[in-house]
Amino acid sequence: MGRRFSIVRDDQSKLPTIRFGWVEKLFACPNPECPGRNPRHPNRPFTCNADHNASVNLHRRFILNEQAVAAFFAWKAKSDTDREESLREIDKQLLPHLERLHGLPFSQPDLDDTPF
Repeated sequence: MGRRFSIVRDDQSKLPTIRFGWVEKLFACPNPECPGRNPRHPNRPFTCNADHNASVNLHRRFILNEQAVAAFFAWKAKSDTDREESLREIDKQLLPHLERLHGLPFSQPDLDDTPF
């Protein structure tokens, strides 16, 4: 599972920053097994247009793979709190890498043990 994100200007500092959410047009996946990763850069997360990624995932999940359909319904059965916590963990994993990738100021400058 990955997250949609965009690069926006912070209202207070006016500096560019990463914002996670559902309306943005970029997508990043922290999964090291993600088939979309670039073989020349295996330590970077897979990134792409969010709408394209969603359409590919829908095709794979609902047309090609019954196990993924079961995983989706298991995810939907979780409580709102558990789903939100999972999303916060994904954001935490992706944020430092995306900031570096896009040349943005680090929100967590002392964080050196990111998986990317």
